[in-house]
Amino acid sequence: MLRTEASHFTPLSVFRSVGKKKSPSSRKAFSLLSRSFEDNLLRRLKTLNPPSFSFLWFSRAVHLLAETQADAVELIGNQLRVLPGSEKSQAWYLDGSVKVLDVCNSVFSDIENLMQGRLLVHFVIRVLEGSRFHSPEDLRRARECIVDCRECFVGRSEKRTRQANAAGLVCELTRGLDNPSSGKITSVEKVVRRTLYAVQAVTVFLLGVIVAVLEGLPNQVAAPVPKDCFLWAAEFNSLQSAVQGEIQRRLAGDKRLFLDEMEALEDSLRSVSDELVREDDGGVVAERARDAVRELERTTEELSDGLDRLLHEVNGFFRRVLSTRSVLLERIREE
Repeated sequence: MLRTEASHFTPLSVFRSVGKKKSPSSRKAFSLLSRSFEDNLLRRLKTLNPPSFSFLWFSRAVHLLAETQADAVELIGNQLRVLPGSEKSQAWYLDGSVKVLDVCNSVFSDIENLMQGRLLVHFVIRVLEGSRFHSPEDLRRARECIVDCRECFVGRSEKRTRQANAAGLVCELTRGLDNPSSGKITSVEKVVRRTLYAVQAVTVFLLGVIVAVLEGLPNQVAAPVPKDCFLWAAEFNSLQSAVQGEIQRRLAGDKRLFLDEMEALEDSLRSVSDELVREDDGGVVAERARDAVRELERTTEELSDGLDRLLHEVNGFFRRVLSTRSVLLERIREE
């Protein structure tokens, strides 16, 4: 389980949704609920800065998205049922959420691809662990598996179509971010729009970063937020700048745009491959070769833990979006 700073958040459950009749006291309660939503989002964004391109950071980012989605449903769920003219806001969210689910499916595919590579690495470790290499045939198979592993983790040839699709969806979501306060609207409707905008803005940004890093894309789509309009805007923009800075730092250092765990595993695979060439006679394994295999085992374990954690969080977020869509669709049918 990911550790969250729950004790620092203002629990939205302490507020109850106001009724259909908007009295001054109910409007004040709704305003407090809205402030609580933005305050919680601000605090959660702070936990992601500074960023790190690792499975742990990605898992925390997706966890933030799921919590923000849940807070938004609690804040505006009942309001969308009774708010006149809310059909546009509901349709905007429903249309964007389909693209979000598609991007999640792309991330799922990336995770599954990495998990397949993890199985190949486990085979290499099983063949090479111990005081002696196995038969020359085993060594040949191990070398072939290493080539397949590196193609799985490093290669991009089979992923170009999905890359373009996922990146294109992120671009569409970015273009779909409207000014939440445009037009003549009531104060309650303004809160609804601001909340949906917040959900979409953080989703577009964080999913865009994940797609860019997982799939080796050099350009990360930004979704700028008006800094004077939201309590959380300054922290959001600061996090965006920090992410862009990390991307540029890695590119300037000729580092592949990978997760930290993937880069560590690639280094370990290269070291083991070099030792296989040196020990091709099948004799006693040199100490440096045994060290290389142990390091490969360690980095593989870290990759496995990170993959499992990220898969769990993406699955939770995916289900949360589906649940929100179901609630909205049910209320549309009731109307």
